Formats: sequence, structure tokens, C-alpha cells
Amino acid sequence: NIKEKKKSNKDEEKTATRTTIKTAMPATKTTTMVTSTTKAAQDERLQRRRRRRRRRRRRRRRRRRRRRVRRRRRRRRRVRRRRRRRRR
Repeated sequence: NIKEKKKSNKDEEKTATRTTIKTAMPATKTTTMVTSTTKAAQDERLQRRRRRRRRRRRRRRRRRRRRRVRRRRRRRRRVRRRRRRRRR
């Protein structure tokens, strides 16, 4: 039975972790950064960001689609009426 030594908060703050962080725009590019925070804390932050992004994207997409469809229908009706008048 090998017991692991329990880390104190001071030790955890000191440990630097080399992590791959995704840059803002490109999907594939990643940069390695040496950070003072622990791996567990970083993972939590990433998960929070992902959840927020997913929620926002879904809402925006639905709203945009509805607006576009309505506008298209209105335009088509107006165009047809004008053409009929000119022919007569």
C-alpha cells in the first residue's frame, strides 16, 4: 500500500503546466503555453466556455432562419404584381 502525499494549496499554485490552448479564430492552430494554473482548473474553464458557446449558437441560428424566410416571400409577391401590370 503506497499512500500518495496530499498536496497543499501552496504546492498546487506553484506547479506550472504546459498546455495546448486553441487560438481564437482558426480551427486547427494550437499554441503551447506555460501557465501557473493546474490542469484541473484549466479543464473546468474550457468546459464552461464550450457550454456557453453552444447555447449562444443554437439560439442565433434559429432566429436568423425565420427572419430570412419571411422576407423572401414578401419580395416575390411584389415582383409578380409588377410584371402583370406591365404586360397588360
